[in-house]
Amino acid sequence: MESVIVGALIGLAGGVVGAVIGGGTSLWVARQARKHQQEDREMLRWADERRSAYVRFLRETEKAERFINAVPRTDAEPSYGMISKETFPDLWEAFEELRLIAPKEVVVPANNYLYNLTWPLPNALGYLAEAREARPHDSERIEKTGALLERTRQAVRKYETSTRAAMRENLGTGPEFDLPAAEKAEASG
Repeated sequence: MESVIVGALIGLAGGVVGAVIGGGTSLWVARQARKHQQEDREMLRWADERRSAYVRFLRETEKAERFINAVPRTDAEPSYGMISKETFPDLWEAFEELRLIAPKEVVVPANNYLYNLTWPLPNALGYLAEAREARPHDSERIEKTGALLERTRQAVRKYETSTRAAMRENLGTGPEFDLPAAEKAEASG
């Protein structure tokens, strides 16, 4: 009879130890799952914030570019500073926000894009207007200035493209994802 009781006690002890180990393991696994879910939610929140900052920056650069191309060039003054922090505060705020939350791989091309958009492009347009006004019969100078403007526009497009590509890569999206189109979907949804 004693051997039966000892065997039962050993079985009971084994069951208790197994239950404690199984319960502890289950609790640990559940805690780890909650921790990973929290980290995933945090990463998604940061990705949404980056995406919003990217869309805002691109929207503001598009506004600035439309403004630059729409300004009539009747004076012979170069247009340096026409896209300053005073004239386009939202553009500069969007860039500062982007600098705070984006990695270097996005900030560097965005900085190049912003620089080329706000200084060389307006100046090249101003120089072309100056060449047309000051020497309307000097077709060679007008042609060279027009070529400078075209190279400047190509540089702006190159930096815009590299900025968008860096943003897409950072967000983990493919080339089919167009940031302004995503913004329109956000506004309608």
